[in-house]
Amino acid sequence: MQQISPTNPAKDTPQPLANIKEISLELLNNGDEAEAAKLFHACKEDGVFYLNLRNFDGTDSHLLRTSSDIYQLSKELFDLTEDEKMKYDIDLFGGDMKLNGYKPIGRNLGGIRGKKDGFESYAISKDTILRLTPASSSHPHPDPVSTHLPVLHAFTLATASATTAILSSLSTTLGLPGAGFNAHHRLAHPSPDMLRLLKYAAQPAAERGAPQNAHTDLGTLTVLFTEQAGLQRKKGDGGWEYVEPRPGFLMAQYRLHVLISRPEPGNCRMEEICDSSRLNNKRFHGKCWTSKEDPCTEKCKAGVLEFAMGEYSREDARVRVVYWTDASMNQTNEHSDTPEQGPEGDRASSVVVWRHPRDGGEWEWQEAAKLHEHVVTIRFAELSAIILALEQALAFVGSVAGAHIRTVIVYSDNLRSVEAIRNYRKIRGLGVEVELAWIPAHDDVEGNQLADYVAKRTSSTLKDPKKLDERIQRLIDAGRTRGGVFGKLVKEREHTSHARQVFELRDQARVARQLSELDETST
Repeated sequence: MQQISPTNPAKDTPQPLANIKEISLELLNNGDEAEAAKLFHACKEDGVFYLNLRNFDGTDSHLLRTSSDIYQLSKELFDLTEDEKMKYDIDLFGGDMKLNGYKPIGRNLGGIRGKKDGFESYAISKDTILRLTPASSSHPHPDPVSTHLPVLHAFTLATASATTAILSSLSTTLGLPGAGFNAHHRLAHPSPDMLRLLKYAAQPAAERGAPQNAHTDLGTLTVLFTEQAGLQRKKGDGGWEYVEPRPGFLMAQYRLHVLISRPEPGNCRMEEICDSSRLNNKRFHGKCWTSKEDPCTEKCKAGVLEFAMGEYSREDARVRVVYWTDASMNQTNEHSDTPEQGPEGDRASSVVVWRHPRDGGEWEWQEAAKLHEHVVTIRFAELSAIILALEQALAFVGSVAGAHIRTVIVYSDNLRSVEAIRNYRKIRGLGVEVELAWIPAHDDVEGNQLADYVAKRTSSTLKDPKKLDERIQRLIDAGRTRGGVFGKLVKEREHTSHARQVFELRDQARVARQLSELDETST
């Protein structure tokens, strides 16, 4: 989707219009089988649909009635002075995932290369509205939000009711056991769900552009209310068509369509990378579906490792920048409430390391880290590391020093995270190809070793070298040197020792340069 600013939002109805299916919320709530089949096909074929919020008797549903109050809140919010709105800057106070706060117009890149975005926004998390955690309950917001909390509460409950109906219908059609999708979308459970209010600036026809990057929203369902023309959907042929705003309808974007046609666990569909003559990790994006974190075959694993180990000797290495990500945490629970998210812990780190160029063709390893001191899952930490890498890449590619870069590649040893994330578009908007690739964990790839070391160091889960040596010696004394545990511990010791030496030498070189610069200044 992308947004085009209309000249006159009330009257402007541009062409061509997208042909989008209409689904009745009341029929879904009544368990209508024909409507359920229609919804399934809309999600599978289009990934987007209109949801009719009017009842059979012509009355408005509760969700439609509460949405008008949200428009009033939006007006009051954006009518505040810029100074007042900036007191709630989302980059400063929105947290790691930017779930609460204000974004001014023109802060980020827009949909046209070289131009900034053309909208301001304000985000309010579901956790804040429903006061699910102490931190979210105390999050500061301007007066219009505080005075409209009862409205926000009612709107959130009404929206949750609609999305529950949609997910229940899809779960039934797919024959999912138990609560199906709704088992992973619990209203009273803390989550990254949010309400985002958007205000686009109108543009004269001669200056009309795309003030919002083309993108697919994260999350399972995006529920969109709009009374203005301007939203566009990308067609199969690459062109764009307009989404017509319809009174009494909302538009829903569905992102679980990949599950509908997902192959059985263990079915590997990455023949390209298994062929040693055609090693191309660009083809690995989410193409290997497996029930475990390991790839389908040892041949696939060998191909991935060979490709990764050759990163810095490629012919096009000068125009590539490579980021290695990892995460570590103090595990407190073997399984989170959502099994596919993996174990959870109360202190986790998300890190990225990369080779940073210096003058004279030299380079040095650099790292960036983010510490999560609240309870998170390992999947969340791994995804945060990838996002951190993309943020570093965006800053570098957009700078003078990175102007020559043509490809950004991010490596993660968490396969499910690689399958899930699709947040490349800001960097691709600068004309740079972005590759996201999985790599086996704890193999002899230096970038992955260094990322693992920094992640454990940041989360305070790095093993004491003396205790590691003692464990290895006990296994030697007991004659247990042929098992997998012994080999794993020896490899861990080697990787940790190497990483520690890399960063110690780098820090010594930095100190030496600083002393040299001081000597030159004093002379």
